[in-house]
Amino acid sequence: MSLDMNKLERIMNENIETIQTNNLQELKCTLVKKFDICADLIEHSLQLKTKTNVLLYYLEGLTDGVALKGSVVTPLLQEVNEDMQVFNSNIITTHTKIVYTWNEIKEGLLAGQCVLFMEGEQRSLLINTKGWAERAIQEPISEVTIKGSHDGFIENATKNIGLIRRYIPSAELKIKKLKIGERATTLVYLLYLGDVANEDVVHEVKTRICKIKTDTVLSIGDLDSLSTVLYK
Repeated sequence: MSLDMNKLERIMNENIETIQTNNLQELKCTLVKKFDICADLIEHSLQLKTKTNVLLYYLEGLTDGVALKGSVVTPLLQEVNEDMQVFNSNIITTHTKIVYTWNEIKEGLLAGQCVLFMEGEQRSLLINTKGWAERAIQEPISEVTIKGSHDGFIENATKNIGLIRRYIPSAELKIKKLKIGERATTLVYLLYLGDVANEDVVHEVKTRICKIKTDTVLSIGDLDSLSTVLYK
């Protein structure tokens, strides 16, 4: 399907980066490169009844998993009998938008939408699967402020990362996933801005965390104490 001529002219004039391939592996590589070091970028690989391969991507913590499964994954697997139905029908039972540029894809993902790539298609589908747990995140008790936001972190790391992504909607927000704990493994997420943070400092922090040897880490206070003691 060709681009609308007016939209094509605007894209060319503004030098916007368009999708240049219909090869699924190349599309995957381009997206992963644009969201480099983003542990919350989730991929689902599907094969339709037509044997055509499809890739779905979304940012964990910004997307409603129930909506994704019920309105996107299940209809794709059960109701698509022709490839053209994916882009040209209402099989996906939520708001969708056909896009042709990487900027639209990045903005969609950072807004909590799911992006769909299909083998043989030089375009993508943005699917509205926004869903973050606003009511579960409450005002912090220990650090009360009068001005500004009163959102506070909770025990669920995925929701906390989603909260940060809402305030910093940028692919430059890097998220490294680390594992510590000898007996009970604890996941630790290291967040930083790739275009701002000093790489040497990021490497040092990561090294300190990875060198921690303990059975388990129960809180951020434990992590802070252990990493500090290690380098005294």
